[in-house]
Amino acid sequence: MKNLTSLAIRSAGVAVLLTGATLAAPAFAQDPAVVQTATDSCIRNAQQNGFALKEVVEAGASDRPGKDAKVVLMVTKDGADARQTCYYSVADGGVTFDDAVGAARNFPWWWLLLPIVGFPLLLALFRGRDTVTRTVAEDPRYVGAREVRPEGVVRSANQSVNVHSGPDSSYRVTSTLYDGQRVALTGRRENNWVELAEGGWVQSQYIDAAFTGYANR
Repeated sequence: MKNLTSLAIRSAGVAVLLTGATLAAPAFAQDPAVVQTATDSCIRNAQQNGFALKEVVEAGASDRPGKDAKVVLMVTKDGADARQTCYYSVADGGVTFDDAVGAARNFPWWWLLLPIVGFPLLLALFRGRDTVTRTVAEDPRYVGAREVRPEGVVRSANQSVNVHSGPDSSYRVTSTLYDGQRVALTGRRENNWVELAEGGWVQSQYIDAAFTGYANR
């Protein structure tokens, strides 16, 4: 009987101690001074990490062992909002952030506009470059853009015209042209000589070319 009485007294003592500890912790955490200190420390730590405070969502007792207060902050950084949970310890005055809570960031919706706006701009740019390239290549004024191959007609007053291997009469004669004969030209010209597409050079005074903008090469 004595043993049962002793056991009951011990059990009651343990229950009293547990109840006291349970009641003491929230009472300590709900101390306005402690909660305010925790809030200030959490805000200061968040600002040191580059965040700007938007609002204090919650401040009160901690739900984590070894921590005395819990503060939930809504902060922003680089245009994105984040919800951070901070825990405060009276013993060392330190704060820790719960990364497991995660951050609810705003999606930068303007990124969606990049392909919509950028693609037409790139298309217009490449079309413009292609137009300029075709214009330069096709306009006979741009004789340096490519080798043009105009046609010409021999005008020699019923006389034959010698074709030389180079742009001077000192080069050997390779063939002969006749008045009224149509010839293809390379577009190259040196002094008063023009080059034939089939090879050889002729004095330009005997060639009536449809295109006279010879390229000097």
